[in-house]
Amino acid sequence: PSGIAASIGTLVHAVVEEAGARTDGDTSVETLWAAVEERWRELRFEAGWVAERERRGARRMTEGAADYLTNFQDDGKVLLGAEGRFTLVVDRVRLTGTIDRVEASSDGTTVIVDLKTGRTPPSAEQTAQHPQLAAYQLAARSGEVPNAGSLGGAKLVYVARPVRGLAFTERAQQPFDDDDATA
Repeated sequence: PSGIAASIGTLVHAVVEEAGARTDGDTSVETLWAAVEERWRELRFEAGWVAERERRGARRMTEGAADYLTNFQDDGKVLLGAEGRFTLVVDRVRLTGTIDRVEASSDGTTVIVDLKTGRTPPSAEQTAQHPQLAAYQLAARSGEVPNAGSLGGAKLVYVARPVRGLAFTERAQQPFDDDDATA
């Protein structure tokens, strides 16, 4: 099951990345779901009932992704980069990674977004200390993330977890100050 979950997560990530590159701006659930269905046959399931269960979960993720992308557009945000790779060297540590999305908010700040297809978001306290988001912020502060201007923090977007009228859940990590970056 974890292999299937990872494959479906990868598929949803690819569809969201493609949606960000669309010139027509169509991020409707129907358009995203058509892209998921187009790739669905690439997956292998041990039984038909497993495929159906996973299909329902993938649909929920697609609805969450479409809702997030619609809110993104409605809020006047701009996608600065998707699936951007970085390498950061701090002392004897070499950190490499890929950032799902780098977005510019309407106020001009840059927010790093990590798309999650799991169902269990961390608490606010856990998010504040989230090492993956921290690594992304350090990379941005060090100039390793192209187009990252004034950093407005980082966030996790759980597309499989609806909350308060939205089809997704966000958990934000505040931007680092100089003390945070050296800690």
